[in-house]
Amino acid sequence: MPFIEQNLDIILAGSAILIVIVVYIVIKKRNKVQKDQIYDYSDIEVVEDIYAKEEEEEEEEEEDKQQEAPKEDTKEQPNEEIEEEEETKIEDDISSQAPQESINAPQTQEQQSEQTKKPSNFNPDSKIPTTEVPPHGKIVKDNFKEFSGLKILVAEDNLINQKVIAGTLNESGIELVFANDGLEALSSLNNAKDFDIILMDAHMPNMDGFETTKKIKENPEFVDIPIIALSGDVAADDIKKMYDAGMDAHLEKPLKMDALYDILYAFTKKEQNKESIEEKKEDKKKEANLLLDKELGIEISGGDESFYKEILSEFMKDYKDAQTRLRSMLEKGDLKSADALLLDISGITANIGAEQTHSLAQTLREAIKARQKEKIIKTYQEFVRSFTSLTKAIKDYLV
Repeated sequence: MPFIEQNLDIILAGSAILIVIVVYIVIKKRNKVQKDQIYDYSDIEVVEDIYAKEEEEEEEEEEDKQQEAPKEDTKEQPNEEIEEEEETKIEDDISSQAPQESINAPQTQEQQSEQTKKPSNFNPDSKIPTTEVPPHGKIVKDNFKEFSGLKILVAEDNLINQKVIAGTLNESGIELVFANDGLEALSSLNNAKDFDIILMDAHMPNMDGFETTKKIKENPEFVDIPIIALSGDVAADDIKKMYDAGMDAHLEKPLKMDALYDILYAFTKKEQNKESIEEKKEDKKKEANLLLDKELGIEISGGDESFYKEILSEFMKDYKDAQTRLRSMLEKGDLKSADALLLDISGITANIGAEQTHSLAQTLREAIKARQKEKIIKTYQEFVRSFTSLTKAIKDYLV
């Protein structure tokens, strides 16, 4: 007993360990029995079906991955390549449909207007109506005869450029009036308001083309006259400056026949206004007769043209400085002398067939007698313009 008492602790510990070992063995055996029972009662075919189904699902997943692989590559492509592919596809779609649309679908007015947009050398903001220029071959001098009857003001200070334009159009039937700077151009417009188009050099002395164009466009009488820039400046900023000034188009120097033809065709509306051009010719003829009706003058001279020309020559000799003398008389207040001079001019112009100048001389005399200052000034200016045109017409006739 003393032995047991002395080793009780050891015995209890050993018993506890033994109990744990036994419990462990019992639990392990139970688990093995349960496991064996599962395998004994499980349906082997069902398990094989499950495994087969899992294998099929794995194979399907693999196939899906392979099918999705190109899509993943596409996603990894740069955005630019994707956009190019899409644009190519869109273009292919459009091109495949285009022939049917162009054959079957009638064009709308908007589509037609888009096809007939203004040429690149035309001011897109210009209010001047234009005519579409039809296709043509190389332009030669004879082609400009189509514009016979037009009157063009050429503001150009370079004598060589003036000669080039004159040489190009001298046989066309187009009337050319040259101005050496902007001030002369404005004066020419005030003297004769029947210009069809203006060719405007951008760089001139005294008043350049930009300032001149602005002044012309500010005047309601001239706002509908097309102004075409003449310049060697072709930079975008330079052309914008021309358009901002009010120029309706630009022609590049050195001047090319084709470009000039296209401008005249587009802005004088030749195709649409053949009848109006003929009417304008008749109007100019009537106006010329008012200045100098040669048939009437010859009739008054007894039907003798040689005698009529002698009278015209004497008139040019005796009254070539009449404007200067008349102005001096009016400035000095010598109205009596002014009236006497106008009386002579009135009588002679009636005899040579210069009805317009005769009529203005009479009107100016009446204003002088009535001491109507404003009417004197206005009528004097009209008389000077008429007298200047008359002397030019006489010179042209006598040559």
